[in-house]
Amino acid sequence: TKAVDGEYQGSLKVHGDIESSMAVTSLAVFDGTANPPTLLGGKNVKAIVDLATARMRIVFETPMDTIAYGVGGFANGTSGNSYFLASGSADEKTVDYVDVRVINQSGVLNDVGTAITVFTIGGKTIL
Repeated sequence: TKAVDGEYQGSLKVHGDIESSMAVTSLAVFDGTANPPTLLGGKNVKAIVDLATARMRIVFETPMDTIAYGVGGFANGTSGNSYFLASGSADEKTVDYVDVRVINQSGVLNDVGTAITVFTIGGKTIL
């Protein structure tokens, strides 16, 4: 059954995935200080590969349908420093994986983060 519009007040329990072109299609939480990085939890992530200093590859368990997906993330820093993740050019993003870099507030690559979080939104065709 399909609902056109709806509003629900209170708790909602969903059994199965929520499918939407704007839904989170992968999520990886991992320890970036370990080599190889240790996956702590997530969705649609097969592996985390350490490529170089502060560069990791997130390999999807189920490939995306298209490379039309966004990538975001963050890393826990030390001493109040903030870090974020960046995905670069198109060659760092395929339907099978996305490469990310951990960068500090000065734009410098840093191997930090005992709890790095990376997520993708989109990339799946919804029928």
